[in-house]
Amino acid sequence: MVQPGPDNKDSDWAYTSGYQYRDATVLGFSQTRFSGTGIGEMGDILLLPFSGAWQDTVKNRLLKETEEASVGYYSVHKADQVRVELTASSRVAFHRYTFPGQEARVFLYFFVVQFDRDFQTHELLPRAPKENAPKYLLGFDLGKDKQLQVKIALSTVDVPGARQNLDAEIPDWDFERVRKQAAREWNRYLRRIRIESDRNQKVLFYTSLYHLLLQPSNIADVNGKYRGADGRVAQAPGGVYYSTLSIWDIYRAAFPLLQLVAPERIDGIINTLLIHHQKAGFLPIWTAWGQDNYCMIGNHAIPMILSAWNAGFRGFDQQAALKAMVETSTQSHVNSNWELYNRLGYYPFDSLDNEAVSRTLESGFDDWCVAEMARQLGDSAIHRTFSRRALYYKNLFDPDTRLFRGKIPKGHFAPHSIPLRLPPR
Repeated sequence: MVQPGPDNKDSDWAYTSGYQYRDATVLGFSQTRFSGTGIGEMGDILLLPFSGAWQDTVKNRLLKETEEASVGYYSVHKADQVRVELTASSRVAFHRYTFPGQEARVFLYFFVVQFDRDFQTHELLPRAPKENAPKYLLGFDLGKDKQLQVKIALSTVDVPGARQNLDAEIPDWDFERVRKQAAREWNRYLRRIRIESDRNQKVLFYTSLYHLLLQPSNIADVNGKYRGADGRVAQAPGGVYYSTLSIWDIYRAAFPLLQLVAPERIDGIINTLLIHHQKAGFLPIWTAWGQDNYCMIGNHAIPMILSAWNAGFRGFDQQAALKAMVETSTQSHVNSNWELYNRLGYYPFDSLDNEAVSRTLESGFDDWCVAEMARQLGDSAIHRTFSRRALYYKNLFDPDTRLFRGKIPKGHFAPHSIPLRLPPR
């Protein structure tokens, strides 16, 4: 649920995870982030420890040569000589700050945050435009040890849920214990694939495997409660409800690889998709913190379900899964217009805001997946219907250019907008 780390900027393509290695500026250290996406999001609960003035952008720069990172741990010195160390459990971020003197100050955005000592001063700062949360400036007297520790717990449900997460996962102030526990948990997964290679190849491989395993995240509290797609609090079966489901990005390769390296997670992920369907009326498209942001095209939770079924996972209701696949593909919602699609056999380019050809092609693949799931479950009627629909992609193939091209509702191809250079026949 948490991924504490440094944030250099809160916008721009190069900062979609909040952090950019080439940048030494720092906004602070937040607890949540997306990984590998093309859109910046998260960056919740930003803390900035500092010595001096928090507005001093020179002293708040990161000393890049001091950066250290390993699974479950991050460390850096700032130019004001404050050392920041980060670790985490599943639902609680743990920070340790070492200051050059006895006075410490922390710039803070919101939630359940617990310090290992009382703050001496506090100041509520004015909000900037588009800021939806309060900002506080806290002052501490550290005494001789010059160290301040912070635990930050999250919950989609309520503040008591966050407190319960904090008490259950990190009840004490033993930073090194939590750091070692995080490393053990990460290595439990990373060692599931072993390769023989030189060190450089191993670094590349295990870094990629680490990125694979960052998400999706279980956003259920330790008591199993979560806030779902309908905004209501519910009890997660088995205590798991997954989000940060970047479905369009992961269905082709990342999710099948997860089936190999984290098989104990797969049934929970599929059940999450089915619960989302029950609440929203269709399978999720792209979720964050339990809510769908409808990013990207197609409904590729459908091939995820088929992929899990083909791989032998049986910890979900297959008939409910087929029902969800069919309803998602027949009842129009924010990401589809099935009446138009079925009437024409494609999405016309002048009736959609964009991506009519891509939407048609991706829907064709989803339809084949519905047909295949129906075939395996013995539903011949659904199999016939979706096998026919799966061929709609042919309606956009132009034999003259040998490309898939947009059509208008009357069936004519769109005029060329750019010269076409064809490969030799």
